[in-house]
Amino acid sequence: QVSYASSVSRLLCCPAMPPKLTDTTPLSFRQENPKRSGSKAHERFEKYKVAKTMAEAIRLGALRPDVVNDVKQGFCTVLDGDGNAAAASAASAAASAAEPPKLAASPPAKKRRVGVGAAAESAAAAKGAPAAAVWEPSPARAALQQQASPARAPIPPAAEAAPTEAVAAPAEEPPAATSSAAAAPSEGGGGSSGSSAGAATAAARGVVGKYADVDLSFAKLDGKPLKFVRRVMGEAKRLLSKQGLEEAKRDGYSFSLLDRENLSKWAVTLSDLNPDGNLAKDLKGRKLDSCIDLEVSLPDGFPMEPPFVRVTYPQLTGGYVFQHGGICFEPLTAKGWAPSMTMPALAIAIKGILDYGEVKVAGEGNRAARTVPGYSEEGARKDHNYIVSAHRGGEGSSYGSLKHYSS
Repeated sequence: QVSYASSVSRLLCCPAMPPKLTDTTPLSFRQENPKRSGSKAHERFEKYKVAKTMAEAIRLGALRPDVVNDVKQGFCTVLDGDGNAAAASAASAAASAAEPPKLAASPPAKKRRVGVGAAAESAAAAKGAPAAAVWEPSPARAALQQQASPARAPIPPAAEAAPTEAVAAPAEEPPAATSSAAAAPSEGGGGSSGSSAGAATAAARGVVGKYADVDLSFAKLDGKPLKFVRRVMGEAKRLLSKQGLEEAKRDGYSFSLLDRENLSKWAVTLSDLNPDGNLAKDLKGRKLDSCIDLEVSLPDGFPMEPPFVRVTYPQLTGGYVFQHGGICFEPLTAKGWAPSMTMPALAIAIKGILDYGEVKVAGEGNRAARTVPGYSEEGARKDHNYIVSAHRGGEGSSYGSLKHYSS
């Protein structure tokens, strides 16, 4: 028994390691790419998922740790000589080894005499006749049976007297979305990502917290992932609260909501620029307001995916701003984005690279409407795609100016 228990403990606590992978080990990769979109691992998997052996996978761009991890995660199956999944047979063997032996059947309940006093038993013994006996379980077994089947709760007298023709009360209406709570902006990776309107409503109905004065009842957030709903609700409540507005005024930025239905698009104004910087001097020389307008769009994968940010006014050139308003900033790429970064922190960081970089004003556009004819979201996204492809080759080396900026 001791050796069996120890072997089961080893099987449960120390699962079987994947088989040793050699260059000739036959493999079968999942064809649907399970890696995070935009990552290097995603790109490599797209290339080597057609490989049939370890050597072929490496030749197609895979790293040996990639394949080992794919086997552990179930993204790749190790095949035997006949092309069958070796892992499945190994798992079956481990499961059969872990199955405990069948125990012997419990002995029948002890036969006890009940309902017969000691005097009656003596009289019966004297006459040679057995006393009356019934089958009754032992006290221990009776206690277990009583615990397994709890007694039924008694029916209150009022319930018994209630008329049968009574009509059921209507269901209570859910509370308004104004009692929604701000989820912590630095929320971790845990939680479900299902797209359910019911889940979104439940998330928007959380703890009130210190931003209870912010009314977001106009937001629908239909079909949005739960993690997105919780995060954007928290960001919106912080930005639109009295405390958030005071922080924005102090740090030189402001947010205004453009997408009231999904809280996914914001207009940002960066002010209080460095008066000694090239950008502030250019704005002053052209008699423009000393501020920069941005547009921030939050994808459904937020906060695990970075926001998309572009310049909308005025037209800028040089440094970190591209032709159509796209911004070259590594935290805006999947490679450099940190899910813990809040929207105010992102605004301050972008303000820093514009403040202390080599950015200059290239055009004034429409001063009254504060628009630039050549700027569009489509063009800025093309700029962004180019920036992302450039950052895939290595670490960014063009952010030295950030050391002069402190938020």
